[in-house]
Order: sequence, then structure tokens, then C-alpha cells
Amino acid sequence: SRLEPKALRRLTPCLQTMLHAVLLIFMLAAAQADTPTCGSYSKNGVGPIASNDDCAEACRTGEGLKKHSCCKLEFFQSRGGNHSCSCCAVSSPGSCTSYRHICEDASWATKAGATHVGSTAAAGLVAPMLALYFGAP
Repeated sequence: SRLEPKALRRLTPCLQTMLHAVLLIFMLAAAQADTPTCGSYSKNGVGPIASNDDCAEACRTGEGLKKHSCCKLEFFQSRGGNHSCSCCAVSSPGSCTSYRHICEDASWATKAGATHVGSTAAAGLVAPMLALYFGAP
């Protein structure tokens, strides 16, 4: 038996699932808000990031990561002047298993087809959802 807040147990299973999904989306949006834009990336004398070479240098010098024998250290993408850079942080034989996302231009997510969630909307909706989730009257 799972422990769930009292208010959530009264909801239908479909509504419970929807609320869990919305809460997860806002948590992910909040985590992504900490990722700098590629144009403003600056760490250990490296930045901004506007090319594959810049991304590789940011992974090596900015983040202090080393190239793994299995794969490229950097993963750079560019579409319409918007950039994204990730670095291979952990690998297993033959492939990278974990990436460190180090920069993403603000409009990259919408250009890539993902949903862009504004921080104002997230802040305005998270508080009532948490109150509902934890059973506030």
C-alpha cells in the first residue's frame, strides 16, 4: 500500500496521473532554468559557446572533463542561430551513458519542438499543486 496525501486519494486515478505529470513537468522546468544560455556560458576562461570546437573546449577546460575512449566528449547542436552543448560525463565500454548539459539557448527548446514553460507560470501553478498534493485545506 502506497502512502498518498489525503486530498490526492479523493481524486480519480486519471486526475491523479495528470497532476503527477504536471508536477513533474514543472520540476523539470525549474531544473532546466539553471542551465545558462550558450551565449552567456563562461567558466574557467571559456565561453561563449557558438560552435562544436567551443563546445569541446567548454567540456575540457570549462567543465574539467576528459575524452572517453568510446566516444566524442562533446555533443553540440545548432539550429537557426540557437545552440545546445552537452558533454559526455560517464561512459561504459562502447558508449556514453551520462551527459552533462552545460548550455542551451532560451529558444532552443521551442526550436527543437519541446514545450517551453515560463518561470512565471511555473511559480504561479506549483504552489497550489503542492498545497493540493500535501493536503492543505
